Amino acid sequence: MPGYSKLALSVPHDEEEKYKCIHCKFILRDPRQNLCGHRFCFTCIEDRVRQNSSGFCPACYEEGLHSEDSILCREMINHDYAIKREMRNLPARCNNDGCGWCGVFQRYMNHELECEYAEVVCSSGCTQRVKKRDLKRHIQIDCVMRLINCEHCDTMVIFKEIKIHERECTKFPVTCRFCLKQLPRDKLQEHTDRSRGNCARDREWCKFHDIGCNETVERGKEVEHGDGAIDVHMQLLLNEAIKVKSFSERYEINSRDINKTTALVTQHQNVVEILRARVEDLDDNLKKANKQTTYSLAPENSGSLHRELEKTENTAMEMKTKIDALVIKARTSEGVVAVLSREVERSEAGIRAAMEEDRRDKERLEAMVNKLKAQDKVMALKDVTLAEHDLQIQSLEMAGYCGALTWKIADFASKRRDAISGRTLSLFSPYFFTSRFGYKMCARVYLNGDGMGKGNHVSLFFVVMKGEYDAILRWPFRQKVTFMWIDQNNKEHVIDAFRPDPNSSSFKRPTSDLNTASGCPLFLPLSLLDSGHNAYVKDDVAFLRISVDTSDL
Repeated sequence: MPGYSKLALSVPHDEEEKYKCIHCKFILRDPRQNLCGHRFCFTCIEDRVRQNSSGFCPACYEEGLHSEDSILCREMINHDYAIKREMRNLPARCNNDGCGWCGVFQRYMNHELECEYAEVVCSSGCTQRVKKRDLKRHIQIDCVMRLINCEHCDTMVIFKEIKIHERECTKFPVTCRFCLKQLPRDKLQEHTDRSRGNCARDREWCKFHDIGCNETVERGKEVEHGDGAIDVHMQLLLNEAIKVKSFSERYEINSRDINKTTALVTQHQNVVEILRARVEDLDDNLKKANKQTTYSLAPENSGSLHRELEKTENTAMEMKTKIDALVIKARTSEGVVAVLSREVERSEAGIRAAMEEDRRDKERLEAMVNKLKAQDKVMALKDVTLAEHDLQIQSLEMAGYCGALTWKIADFASKRRDAISGRTLSLFSPYFFTSRFGYKMCARVYLNGDGMGKGNHVSLFFVVMKGEYDAILRWPFRQKVTFMWIDQNNKEHVIDAFRPDPNSSSFKRPTSDLNTASGCPLFLPLSLLDSGHNAYVKDDVAFLRISVDTSDL
């Protein structure tokens, strides 16, 4: 942890600096001294050594000293017992709000651990900071992670999740949307049941009831019900359309049978008319023959004439019998045609009604489809927005605010092949910042080189990006930039640095998302990368570190 608060010591301002950590600028905690003479808190110097095994003391770096004594490594760091003894008897005070403790620094170190006015993080998991003396009350009364008893079902619930529990609690009082009566959630379904319920609000059948929807809807809520039951209504419309199609097919078959029967009846009527005409001709001929027989025939010829007449009468009788049978058959056919015609008329009326209903159903279906398409468009836009937010959140989670970035490049061999083939010439790092409201930056690497380094070096560049707080920053960008390709065996890192050219457009205030990249086109020879003497790439992974000097910001 960092050092003690700067308000803990009551010493003159000019003496205060020698008791401060070079790294965190707080009062030394468990002091250590580097070979160069500068002092650090134990945790501060451990962090610096762990993060940058070949770094220099920041104070020496600011003074322009780069001797071997300025290098930070564990072998050159020692306990500073002298300054620790000197600090023991210095006057100190507690700066926690409300605490008036005063004494010497040696006792302050113990008091800091016991002070009831110190702020601590709530141990229940809410991450809120409260005074140690108020922690018990906070856990019992104010903590959002405390357990409380649901007043409806007596279940123990985390206070923060009480709203979620109330949406699921079977005993939570809910309001009937029909009669506005309040009752427990598990009684609502029984209350609104159409056959067993006691809900008094007027309801009526859904307008799709005739085709199978058995829901009852409160008057005035028909549109809301229609929007919520689109899938069910579409399925019912589909079933009804199938029935109409089947009925139409049967109607076409019946129409063909009626047409055939009508043609047969017409044919029979024509035959009957022909037979009637023949009978009338025979009657006329028979009358003429009787007259001729009476006045002109001789008696000796009367026998043959009578035989001829009898034969003719028999033939006429047979024809009359056939005609009577055909007439009966024709009348039966006419009756069948009349019945079929009435059936056809009823079928046509049913089909017209079904077609009209089908037209209305199609219009409703088309309106529903259009509404679904509009909802799909809205959902698609929301999905795009969510994806953009997810990408922004991921970038923010990866972003650093200390002016340094450790960039992990995985699948290195594949990315280098893409660079050589020209498929992906360069890679951009995640962006990072010099501070929470500082410059926004990223790095760009060409794994097969760029410009002078193309084909023989890895080129590494620094890019100033357009940020939200550019208006209050100092331009052009002037901070020193250091590149490091990390040897994963911790033997020989590749380090290069440069100071920005104030006249270069690369370091002016950005007018677009990215300024022109600037840096080291000859950063790392490809021959050194491929030699295998150093672990610049290990397990197909490479690590680069980009750090920006923020000491004067």
